[in-house]
Amino acid sequence: MAQTSQDDFTTRVIERARLMLTRTATRPSAAELVRLDVVLGKAQTLLWTCREGLESIVAEQVSALGEVQVTPGRICLANFAGALSEAFIARSALSVGVQLQLDREHTGIDAIIDSLGRAEILGTG
Repeated sequence: MAQTSQDDFTTRVIERARLMLTRTATRPSAAELVRLDVVLGKAQTLLWTCREGLESIVAEQVSALGEVQVTPGRICLANFAGALSEAFIARSALSVGVQLQLDREHTGIDAIIDSLGRAEILGTG
């Protein structure tokens, strides 16, 4: 179907819809499971978010994993080399993630893919 509108908003909406349809069509029929029990390829920095005021509780919950740094709404643990399943000990956290350093030579999705490869987070089989 041809696009007939010259409106910028409509153009963006149509382009986003096309992108979403393409992504949906190219997704595998069955997603691979995330292996939380596998030890990370190299030490990473873990980040937990929580409601402000609960930082000390989350920090205490993850203190067995190492020394943490606490800032408002956020707990950081550098040099974590265990399995990601250990990070879920923080029952009061809103989220947990791995901090990635983006290479300034890359932009957009290329920077993320490069960073994941360097972090050795993604397995190859």
